[in-house]
Amino acid sequence: MRICVVTEMYQLGGPDTVLAELLDAWPDPADEFVIVTNRYSERFRPFFDTRVRRPVQWLTSPSLAPADLLRRVLAFPWRWPGRLALLLAQYPLFLWNAARLVKLFRRIRPDVLLINNGGYPGGDTCRAAVWAGALCGIHPVVMVVHSLPMVPRLWRWLPELLIDRYLDRHARVVCVSMAALSRLREVRAFHQPGVVIPNGFTPRVAPGLTRQDLLREFGLPPRSYLVAIVASYDHGKGHHLLFQAVATLKGRFPETRVLVFGEGNAAQLARLQGLVRQHNLDDVVTLCGFRQDVTAYLEATDLLVLPTLRIESLPMVIIEAMGLRVPVIASDVGGIRELIEDAVTGRLLPPGDISALTDAIAQAVDHPEVTREWTKQAHERYRATHTGEAMARSYHLLLTGKDQLLP
Repeated sequence: MRICVVTEMYQLGGPDTVLAELLDAWPDPADEFVIVTNRYSERFRPFFDTRVRRPVQWLTSPSLAPADLLRRVLAFPWRWPGRLALLLAQYPLFLWNAARLVKLFRRIRPDVLLINNGGYPGGDTCRAAVWAGALCGIHPVVMVVHSLPMVPRLWRWLPELLIDRYLDRHARVVCVSMAALSRLREVRAFHQPGVVIPNGFTPRVAPGLTRQDLLREFGLPPRSYLVAIVASYDHGKGHHLLFQAVATLKGRFPETRVLVFGEGNAAQLARLQGLVRQHNLDDVVTLCGFRQDVTAYLEATDLLVLPTLRIESLPMVIIEAMGLRVPVIASDVGGIRELIEDAVTGRLLPPGDISALTDAIAQAVDHPEVTREWTKQAHERYRATHTGEAMARSYHLLLTGKDQLLP
């Protein structure tokens, strides 16, 4: 079976990590994968090469995504005319994308089409690929929605509604959480039943980074209690809440150190650096940047904190922590409650509640026997539902039609 995967990559995130896990755990070695993506993928190819042990053919999409065009338009001094022109041109560009993808698919001749979309509506090329796949007679066309769908934008409501209805009829939608599927039905009025396939993770067989290696790399004291946050530098990820909680606990737990893994633009990085100085945490917080082997670092830490304020569907980093036996404290947003049961498999806190976050971190540091019980229960849940093999098996059954998920 030849499987064509369409994806858009601009900043390495959860959908890309899940795709790598899916390809590596795929159950049938005879199946052939062709990945069609944009030109930014070259930056992330080393990440896939270190994680995926099967041959994969990579093709650069011939389409011109409006996101690419936007970057060029905003570089001009007359921005507002450019933005208006882009708004008027986006749907002709959408149809142009679809036409070019039809030509590409006819050359590739895939048996099935798997579209690895971020949120919804998501990537322009990803949505155009549904049209192209249906026009080429590819069956099934499966679109994966990784994040919580957005409410239709007022100035794009009618065209988006038309595209939604087409996708609803011509693609099978897979959501990674019940929260994402429920929101797709609620805010985008999708009528198909949809399928939920949770993300999966398989720990690497190669020896990981030792705790001593990590402490030495960042110049940390040997008795440090290591708190990790793995997220983009976006304000909604709640870094400021974690910094505030740690600043409150600094006198009580002087051994606590925070490792911030992720990436962002220059303004986002400057904001985090300013927060570190504001809370006098220069000796506590280390901005580690982007790491391709972040799971190796995560495995060497004592606690993962994800104090997200808004949209989260099914964070891959929490599944990785469950598989690596790292205790988790997270906000109760989106699909996180499908992973974490409060005080059983971790702590699940009201988003933005700094007092609850401070108390939860203090409990984790003060009572290691409690966190060990969390990790035991979380690992059992991981093994039952969230392994890479379980995820790949579900997708394989879906694409081959060997169960009742497809009509």
